[in-house]
Amino acid sequence: MQKQNGTRFPDKGNWIKIFVVAGVALVLVKVFGPASPPPADPTTTPEECLASVYADEGNLRILEGSRTKANILHDLAPLICRGRKVFDKLKAEGETITSGTVTLRVVVEYNGEIISAEVQETSIDSRTFLNELISLFNMSDFSFWNREDVDAVFTYTVRFGR
Repeated sequence: MQKQNGTRFPDKGNWIKIFVVAGVALVLVKVFGPASPPPADPTTTPEECLASVYADEGNLRILEGSRTKANILHDLAPLICRGRKVFDKLKAEGETITSGTVTLRVVVEYNGEIISAEVQETSIDSRTFLNELISLFNMSDFSFWNREDVDAVFTYTVRFGR
């Protein structure tokens, strides 16, 4: 068995070199490393989101049918809040998407089935977001409306992003 010369640990001068190199490396990573994403917009609670949709009652225009504003907002609010979550998720994932408004035109059958949902007007130019928003509506239903066997047609303008 052969005896090793020297020590297992670097001497004092080598420790200083290691710390200096590590410090320089950290500074370089901080300065030239990948940019961190911007801080997320402050999140709202589900209750705050639902309340904001009800507060924007003036953005709802009933074009046909006997459904009331309260009935439509009751079924519309959760869809809008899910749409806002989709918006925030896409933005957090790096999708180039700016805040803006979307005016939706929705046709709902008396049994609650959404016959059609379409974007009538928008200031948001993210095709991905708009497609996902319409998909949310197409996969959902409103509550049954037995007062009249007539489709409800309405528009609603909603703001996405802060």
